[in-house]
Amino acid sequence: MKFNNEIFYYTKDNKKFYSKVEALLYSQNTNQQLFLYYYDDIYKKIDWSIEPPQTLEFYYKEQALRIREEYDYVVLFYSGGVDSTNILETFYYNNIKIDKIVMVGAFSQDPHKYSDKNHNAELYLNSFPHIEKLGLTSICQLCDYSKMFDDVKQFKIYQFGEQWSEEIIGRYSPHNWFWYDIENYVVPDKMKDKKVALVWGKDKPILNYTTNIEPCFSFSDVTVLNYGTGTSLKENKNIDRINFYWDPNFIEILVKQLYTLIHCEKINLPVEDKIYNLKTPILHKSSKSPSLYLSLRDKFLVNNVNSEIFDFYKVGLKNIHNKIGLSNLNRLIHSQKYILRK
Repeated sequence: MKFNNEIFYYTKDNKKFYSKVEALLYSQNTNQQLFLYYYDDIYKKIDWSIEPPQTLEFYYKEQALRIREEYDYVVLFYSGGVDSTNILETFYYNNIKIDKIVMVGAFSQDPHKYSDKNHNAELYLNSFPHIEKLGLTSICQLCDYSKMFDDVKQFKIYQFGEQWSEEIIGRYSPHNWFWYDIENYVVPDKMKDKKVALVWGKDKPILNYTTNIEPCFSFSDVTVLNYGTGTSLKENKNIDRINFYWDPNFIEILVKQLYTLIHCEKINLPVEDKIYNLKTPILHKSSKSPSLYLSLRDKFLVNNVNSEIFDFYKVGLKNIHNKIGLSNLNRLIHSQKYILRK
């Protein structure tokens, strides 16, 4: 699988990799430091020392308007977390149309509707009531990816056999395979010859400092390469996957968020409360998955160890373990640092 030319791994000795496994293997053998190339040609031209003058709410609205104006069909993936809730509210309260809202989970694996056993409680406790409150249930679609696991052959990554773990990027837990095929499930046939935006919110920026105490930021591979971002396996070039906050076509949100964090640094609040002003509070926050190769969303797999899907998954993990060791897969690889003024 090849990814967008603007997203890959590289080393200072000019080696370039599309596979994280191969990149880590080379780094281990040569002691070369790895970097993520994430639209560097765009971000390195930004004057990061200048704070965008408008409010964050202004830039959230401008991004929503830009997407709506550029695309014929807009799909929002709504998890019930703070990031996607802010996007939903930005569209809704500014009267900007969303064509479809998609909620993804292993619903059929849960013992009851409030369970977080398979990481679905944010959907049950946040998404569903919020959607009902806003009167948007008619444009919602639920995708239960666990029902697709009865036939592993339907996933595009199956074509790579036991080498699948070297052909995907970002996260390796099975529910992520679904995202490489997402266009097939959520885009109506009549819209596939139109311009379609698949929108999600990922992630909140982390403000760091250089050794000279200069505020800085860098992208990490796990964040920017979620949801099949950058993959050329997608069959329709009219369909774009858009990270609402870290979109190289609209850089103002990220830069303004970082300056907001600088200004609020001494305020003892979570990052999301500094950069979002939600009208509907988040009632539940699910815990984060401990590794990149087994998500909490896929815990039901441990009860299906004699299945074809588990065998396919296991052979991919064995391939990773033999090459670099599974624990090394959790290592974050960052882009170059971008320096902001204090």
